[in-house]
Amino acid sequence: MALDEFGYRQELRRALTTRDLWLRHLLFPLLGLSIILFVLYEMDRSAKVLGGCWIAIGVVYYAILAVRGRARMPTPDRTVA
Repeated sequence: MALDEFGYRQELRRALTTRDLWLRHLLFPLLGLSIILFVLYEMDRSAKVLGGCWIAIGVVYYAILAVRGRARMPTPDRTVA
């Protein structure tokens, strides 16, 4: 590892304070959730029904793939160059 990369990592560790972690892991997700809930609240009823049907179709499709053994999470290739 180069010395400049080591210095960058040390500086990054110092920059990640408790305040930054609180913002990143609590405040921003809550902000995103509030936006999503507002959009869902303002949607027309027919759009909510259509979205629910679309999700149900996806869940059934995934269940069929899981039963057949084809639903697998992609794994990264860990070959060493």
